[in-house]
Formats: sequence, structure tokens, C-alpha cells
Amino acid sequence: MGNYKRTSLNDKTNTKTLLSQFAAHTNGTIPLIGIGSVETPADANAVLADGGDLVAIGRELLREPQWVQKVASGDAASLRFEISPNDMDELAIPSVMQTYLKTSFHDVMHFSNDANKAQDYQNTMAPMEGFEKKL
Repeated sequence: MGNYKRTSLNDKTNTKTLLSQFAAHTNGTIPLIGIGSVETPADANAVLADGGDLVAIGRELLREPQWVQKVASGDAASLRFEISPNDMDELAIPSVMQTYLKTSFHDVMHFSNDANKAQDYQNTMAPMEGFEKKL
């Protein structure tokens, strides 16, 4: 999902997160991984509090490869929340992935040279979920 806080896209009266609904359904029988826009330690804690057994971070590890180590050592203040397109080589992100991040993931990567605010996919599908923008 694009955001761990996602609620129903079909039933606007259902304000419970999908994560909490899945957690209630699985009821601890299988591990549940919370995903989507988990950028800060507070986000990770919110996923766990909402019923997730595990937390997945993806884009955050691309921007900040030492995310887990920094948080575990109490150094969350040094986390990088933006990425310069010029740093992707230094971060050893393969060129094909760089192209993908600059195109399909552009709205959620928090590029430092992007004047537009990153898109929040809390109440809509994200491009990586199969939604294609019509140009």
C-alpha cells in the first residue's frame, strides 16, 4: 500500500485503517506486516500499535541505508528524509532503479530538487499499486 494509514477506498464511512482490519481478521494467526510511507520511528510505532507484527520500510532504506541502525542507536535526528537524484550513484542504486524511482515513484521519493510536495497516498491508490496516471 502507498500508506499504512489507508482506509477503505470504497466505503468512505469506514474510517478504520486497513491494517487494523486485517489485524482483527488474522487475529495473530499469521504475522502481519504494515507497509507504506513508514518514514519515521513514530510511523513504525504507529504500525505496531495498529496491529502490525512487523514493519516494512522500502523507500526509506533507499534514501537512508542506515535507517534501522540510526533509530536503534538513538540517532533518529540524523535520518535523511529527502534524496538528491545526484546521490543515487553514491548510494549504489542501480541505474535502472534510478530511472524507475524518478518516474513511477517520483511522487513519493521526496527528491530534494522537487518543488512539488510529495503525494500522500493515505486515501488513494499509489502508482506502485497499479494505478497509472493518464497523461
